[in-house]
Amino acid sequence: YEEHVLKRNRLLFLIPILLLVLIILFWDKVQNILLELLLGSLIAYMLEPAVYFLTRKNKISRNMAIFIVFCILMLIIIGVFVFILPILYKNISDLVQNLPAAMDKMIDKMTNLTSNDQINDKISQVARAAYGKITDNVSRVMGNISEYIVVVASSIIEIIIGILTTFVLAVYIMKDKKQIFDSLLGWFPFSWKDTVKGTMDELGRILSKFLQGQFIIALIIGVAETIGLMLIGVPYAVLLGVIGGLSNLIPYFGPVIGAVPAVISAMFISPMKALWVILLFVGAQQFDNNFLSPRIIQGSLGIHPITTIVVIFIGGEFLALWGILLAVPIYAVGKCIAVKIFTACSS
Repeated sequence: YEEHVLKRNRLLFLIPILLLVLIILFWDKVQNILLELLLGSLIAYMLEPAVYFLTRKNKISRNMAIFIVFCILMLIIIGVFVFILPILYKNISDLVQNLPAAMDKMIDKMTNLTSNDQINDKISQVARAAYGKITDNVSRVMGNISEYIVVVASSIIEIIIGILTTFVLAVYIMKDKKQIFDSLLGWFPFSWKDTVKGTMDELGRILSKFLQGQFIIALIIGVAETIGLMLIGVPYAVLLGVIGGLSNLIPYFGPVIGAVPAVISAMFISPMKALWVILLFVGAQQFDNNFLSPRIIQGSLGIHPITTIVVIFIGGEFLALWGILLAVPIYAVGKCIAVKIFTACSS
């Protein structure tokens, strides 16, 4: 019997290694599948507290609670498409239409930066050359617009299919959570099951708290920055506020990335407005660091800033934007599992 258990444990240890090797070998083929599975799992973890609240506090069955939560989520998504997207579309259309005049105005200001006419002429030449390259690229893109429409349309269809697949996976992960956990526990020796179950519960709490907190903070920051930009008088405030809120999901670099378009847009009006925009984004970041994050997330993931930066770069190399957004929680999960394994082996 002991020999049989030993062989089984070796097999269970080799299977994940074999799966990992296959994933690395066929990464180009499986990365989209793994991404949808990962996103579905993250959505399930994010919505789990709402399902728990409905089942425990209101005595509703789990399946009905999942149905209610996803209906509310769909209503929110539809509301974004109906109310927010038209405003964003108008902002983008106005930006494209007014960009040439704004660039000419900016170039005129740049030609009067100094009292030296030669330096001003050189600045003007460089600015107009850069502007000429931008307009040439835009013209070339517009000339091939029919090809781009086909590409964009096919991409949109793929994105819609991917989103639907992700939500279906999230529903089934939440619905069959116990069966999935029991199946995963079956991969481990019986003596490990309590430790593995405790690790899964801890990972669930970490992911749920972190992801929910990040999205709530991004929403609050995005709304605050949009209102601030409107009060300052910066055009395209909704578009710039959405960019600022979404970029806040990226640790460390995000707030800087989100501030750049708003500052540039304000510079077209006046340097003073650009200064006010910088103060707005700095204030929003301080509000996040000192008030929102400590209260909403209630503690960090315990990752050193340098490690976070390296992890973000690695995630960006593998999965581009998705890798940047998901690198930190994935690393936190891996770190938690590694610590548990090391502790179990040491004891």
